[in-house]
Amino acid sequence: LWHNHRNDPDHPYWDTDIGRGRPSWNIQDPAIITMSMGDRIDINCGGIDNIYRHHDYNIAVMEAYTGKDYANYYMHGEHLLIDGKTMSKSRSNTIYPEDLLADGANWCDIRFFLTYSHYRKKLNYTKAAFKESTALLHNFRKAAAGIRSNGKADFTELADKIDSLVDSIPAVFNNALNNDLALGAGFDAVFEVINKLNKISREKPFPDRTIKRINTYLKKIDNVLNVISPIKGY
Repeated sequence: LWHNHRNDPDHPYWDTDIGRGRPSWNIQDPAIITMSMGDRIDINCGGIDNIYRHHDYNIAVMEAYTGKDYANYYMHGEHLLIDGKTMSKSRSNTIYPEDLLADGANWCDIRFFLTYSHYRKKLNYTKAAFKESTALLHNFRKAAAGIRSNGKADFTELADKIDSLVDSIPAVFNNALNNDLALGAGFDAVFEVINKLNKISREKPFPDRTIKRINTYLKKIDNVLNVISPIKGY
């Protein structure tokens, strides 16, 4: 946390009660946080490599300075693998988002691939896995957009069953988020509901009000995921 001053005029230092020296480089995070977010934050994110000798340093600095608990939650993501190997410059296997975009992917595909897997699990990037993830997202959009409307204001047949399914959309998603932010599980649960609604609507198209409610829920979920295209027209 503290480095004694070296007899080098190019090294910054301060004269303090514990001697001449300077804070470790980890001081940059507390400096930025206190300036832009205040004395406390809700979630502290980073890779698992940041747990030791970085985020523990941040806790020490922030709590010594403010006298308050620094963060409510800590999320440390596991390693990203490339074809089964840890991505690193030393291995020359680094892939940047720009590389995927150049290969024809879009930012939604990339974001979905990275967030679908649970943050506590290692994520292995392969071209096949990325293609599978992209197909899953596109199939979700297709199923949501394919829910049929009868163009009417209301109907009574199957209304209770349909209303129950529609209202389960935010519930199943929130349940997954409350289980250690399991975004992938939440997406799958919503997809299951959307598929059921799609199938029912092919036999009994829904009134406009139902389509609008579905889309409202999907928009709220997309405030978190930011990858779903809402049903066209609403």
